Amino acid sequence: MTAKQSLSRVAIARAEKARRAKVRSKLGRLRDRQVKPATVKRYRRHVAHVYSWLRRTGRAVPSTVLLFDTHLMAYAEDLWESGDAKSDLANALSGFAHFVPSLRGQLNGAWRLFQTWSRHELPNRAPCIDVQLLHGFAGYFAWKKKPGCATMLVAGHHCCLRTAEMMHVRTTDVTAGRGVVHMLLQDTKMGGRIGVTEDTTITEPFAADLLRRILAKGKLVWMRVHTSSERFGRRPAPSWDCHNGTSRTASGEEELLAFFNSAANSMW
Repeated sequence: MTAKQSLSRVAIARAEKARRAKVRSKLGRLRDRQVKPATVKRYRRHVAHVYSWLRRTGRAVPSTVLLFDTHLMAYAEDLWESGDAKSDLANALSGFAHFVPSLRGQLNGAWRLFQTWSRHELPNRAPCIDVQLLHGFAGYFAWKKKPGCATMLVAGHHCCLRTAEMMHVRTTDVTAGRGVVHMLLQDTKMGGRIGVTEDTTITEPFAADLLRRILAKGKLVWMRVHTSSERFGRRPAPSWDCHNGTSRTASGEEELLAFFNSAANSMW
């Protein structure tokens, strides 16, 4: 290797190092990339609530891990007796483990109370929206010559998909086989946490046949909503276009679909 080639390699390595540093400066610290900003915000809120509880009950901020665990056990008991949600305790404990890494695996007493809480209080679950009502919504969109919207409702109901999971499915994510339809899910909670793409299968004859026929005609057009999934669940009539994704004033079909979303959310 000549001296000129050696200098060229050094220059390329330096340029690449500078490029990586520039990209990482925009991403921020590694510690800040461990969880999503919304999760950090939730952790911060619940940790602050613990400190407020310490002041309100006349307890000093603990100086040892053992005392910290003892106080959090008392905090868990207070939440239990007050009728608060179990998620308040989970977010507080997870928040302390996130902001103070040395506490991870040390708050055994508080976590044991959380596990006991989980065993004795089942989560609130409601039945899925009625199938006949679903078919009524889907039939309306089929009648309005919008098979993509109708298919999205049927597939989402069959697979118990969240709103964002339904909205982000693309035609290329769906593969039809004999007696089964395979669907990739681009935006799932667990997939976002561990960095993978989840999938699901549709074996119910009606839903699978509907997807297969729509795919064969090349008309699997999913709704492109110009808003976040969270805002979609709150707004009574978001603006979207089921065919070309252009924003416009909400129509009667959009109001109906927004009502479907509200009805589904209220029953879950």
